[in-house]
Amino acid sequence: MKFKDYKYERINIETVVEFLDKQISKLKSDLPYEEEFAIIRVFQNEMKRIETLYNIAGVRYTLNVNDEFYKQEREFFDLNIPKILQKEQEFGILLLNSKYKNKHIKYFGKQLFDLIEIGIKTFDPCIMEDLQKENLLTTEYVNIISNAAIEFDGKTLNLSELNKYSHDANREVRKAASDAAALFFHDNDEKVGQIYDELVKLRDLIAKKLGYENFIELGYLRMKRIGYTKFDVENYRADVLKYLTPLASKLTKEKSDRFGFDVKNYDANIDFKNGNPSLLGDEEYLVNQALTMYKDMSKETGEFFEYMIENGLLELTARKGKSGGGYCTYFADYNSPFIFSNFNGTSADVDVLTHEAGHAFQVYACEYKDLSSSYAFPTSDACEIHSMSMEYFGYPYMDKFFTDANKYKHSHLLSNITFVPYGVLVDHFQHEVYKNPSINYEERKRLWRKLEKEYMPFKVYDNEYYNEGLYWYRQAHIFEAPFYYIDYVLATNCAWQFLILNEENHNKAWESYLKICKIGGKLSFLDIVKQAKLKSPFIKGNLKTIIEKVEKIFRSIKINDN
Repeated sequence: MKFKDYKYERINIETVVEFLDKQISKLKSDLPYEEEFAIIRVFQNEMKRIETLYNIAGVRYTLNVNDEFYKQEREFFDLNIPKILQKEQEFGILLLNSKYKNKHIKYFGKQLFDLIEIGIKTFDPCIMEDLQKENLLTTEYVNIISNAAIEFDGKTLNLSELNKYSHDANREVRKAASDAAALFFHDNDEKVGQIYDELVKLRDLIAKKLGYENFIELGYLRMKRIGYTKFDVENYRADVLKYLTPLASKLTKEKSDRFGFDVKNYDANIDFKNGNPSLLGDEEYLVNQALTMYKDMSKETGEFFEYMIENGLLELTARKGKSGGGYCTYFADYNSPFIFSNFNGTSADVDVLTHEAGHAFQVYACEYKDLSSSYAFPTSDACEIHSMSMEYFGYPYMDKFFTDANKYKHSHLLSNITFVPYGVLVDHFQHEVYKNPSINYEERKRLWRKLEKEYMPFKVYDNEYYNEGLYWYRQAHIFEAPFYYIDYVLATNCAWQFLILNEENHNKAWESYLKICKIGGKLSFLDIVKQAKLKSPFIKGNLKTIIEKVEKIFRSIKINDN
């Protein structure tokens, strides 16, 4: 069945709550193991059904944020998902106290119970209305960003469409596009700043109602951090500042020297004096080339990508009213991944066909999603390993997409090196914000610019709004998913290890990668890293060793820039 034919109907929240209450009541009885196990499966299947409908509504909303029907469905779920979470928590508490707990762990795995324990720590009925308000505020931010209408080049463009011009060979065009985006955020400064101010204060209030000092600890629990703490992350940020910021600065200086001028923020997507590599075709061409790539890569990836195409599970075209960015989600009842993006005719289109496809392949290959829908994807820190590593496994096939594959690989690896300081900047910024929730949005902008200069001294603006510290308004994760962004940083460490291993022994690297795709979410981040025979990012000296090898690989990529 194609995605367009997936049936959607709004759940009857009263009926659903009544049904879940009935299962909870049954679980309170003294039952034989077989009956208790059957109740667990019934409860899980109902949660899968709700999750599937929630994701269908969510995807169709992001395909057109002005679709009144799905806009209302999004608002419906914003208000009612907290009620479902309450029932899930009540059920989870009973499972944790079940006399059959050890037997359940043997069948379902320990990770499920670890996630239940975390879930209990993040919810209480007293925060129900606060969660509803939080959902509505994040939706308000999405609406503002998605409905950007920017006059540029004789057209009215959204932010995704405008981003195409950041790759233009003409420097004046790149600067003008950058300035146009900055002006949009400046014009919406007070509105977006106020939304975030309300979100920060609301999240701080929720955390305190649940007994936490501030939102940081609760934020880590929401992100399902297992086996490491904010202090491990803080130490890693320090390592990035020590080892990676200097490398990113050095490579940016080398780029300036080649160009003959000091590069600015709007030059980030141009890496060659004689022009970036061009795409060899349009969206249809790129998707067909991706199919060829995945068929050659392995039997499993070939079957996966054929399935995605045949079932209409790729929504890639940028258009008016479509939400920005890209993501991968999963429809549990259909056992189908889904990829959403905004193609704009730049190299980012190919990144989608590797990065988001890495997510989608992982969930497609997962062998444990029938045990629990929470195992379809691992926690987000581990999730990003699959996506970012697939970008590197795609390197041998880049001549199918670009006029000059080596130029693409050079630009891609350079952007990943300069990205990591940005990733830890986003994380550090959020730690400071939630540690000091009373500062206003003007002070937050100054905080961002201060940290930006620390982690990214190589990023130079000549736009007054970005110099005021406005750039972070572009980063949706800060608004929608606090503390998510460090996951990309930790996963980059692991993906670089796959890149290094792939250079040494492709078969060994692919076997390890496929293994953790099949594991899905049955293990925690650190346990998945261990299963892949990678080193934890938190091991002392890990980053320094990796960076030395990555720089060597980077410099081995031969390019012509005359």
